[in-house]
Amino acid sequence: MREVTDRNGLRPHLRCGIAVVAAGYSDTDRTWTLSTTTGELIRTGAVVWALGQLHRPAIPRLRGTQTFGWPAFHSARWEHTADLSGQIAVVGTGSSHR
Repeated sequence: MREVTDRNGLRPHLRCGIAVVAAGYSDTDRTWTLSTTTGELIRTGAVVWALGQLHRPAIPRLRGTQTFGWPAFHSARWEHTADLSGQIAVVGTGSSHR
């Protein structure tokens, strides 16, 4: 994704890791005004709502999770420091269940 973003000159137009708390559209000048959690006001002609619907993990209540002896985490909260050598991991949208 980084390669595609850089190749198409999109990086300066992206805001990652912040949330939009308010959005308003002006019919007069056909622009959006966005307010973010960082206090930034962004005025733009287009908005791509990349909501990441699976970013809030649904963790099932399973017996034995407190005493499980291996790293266990949801793919939406990936533990990059976990040593998974020789382990099995299930990753992807199919591994989430509500």
